[in-house]
Amino acid sequence: MRDQRSGMPSAGRRSEDVQVLVLSLLLDSERLAPWPVEELARVVGCERAATGAVVTLDAAGLVCRRGALVLATPATRAASRFLQLLRE
Repeated sequence: MRDQRSGMPSAGRRSEDVQVLVLSLLLDSERLAPWPVEELARVVGCERAATGAVVTLDAAGLVCRRGALVLATPATRAASRFLQLLRE
């Protein structure tokens, strides 16, 4: 369920949609810095959903959580770049 204008998950987000959103934010090449969980929650629009996504992605080894900061793992960044190369 996505907002047609922005391509972002709509208010009735599923857990998987929030995980995709959080991971895409962390992999944004314009901003390769760690994200505060609080800022991710603002973008997602729900603190509980953002925190749940971070916990799930961390358990899967896709992100690293350092206190209140979250960043994509090097392996996740490498996989993302590989997929970009395949699309080009």
